[in-house]
Amino acid sequence: MLIKVTPYNEVATYEYPRGSDEHVNDKLCEYLNCQGYEVVKPIKLYTALGQPSDPTKDSVVMLVDKYILGKRINTFATYLYGGIIAGDVVFVGYNYYKADIFGLDEATADSLLCQIKSILKSL
Repeated sequence: MLIKVTPYNEVATYEYPRGSDEHVNDKLCEYLNCQGYEVVKPIKLYTALGQPSDPTKDSVVMLVDKYILGKRINTFATYLYGGIIAGDVVFVGYNYYKADIFGLDEATADSLLCQIKSILKSL
């Protein structure tokens, strides 16, 4: 599972794509409406939202559009990151040792979704 947050504070969940690396990357770019993405580890994802940041364990990261020119600022992502993030963002699982992106398990996704919605109410 993955969680998407738009610049309009709309939140949606999707099944994590399966298939070849190329297919997965294409689908992630489709979810982000982008040509390429970066893996971002915003500090508030681990402090304000309480996600584990231990590099010896799987964690959650935020995928962002590499090319933000002309895109609307995403206030939620900007809040988490502490710098300007524009466009849609997606939250996925991440293994630091393998630099591997994967879908969130249901418990993590449910917990993170509740936390995201709570913060969005205050922005």
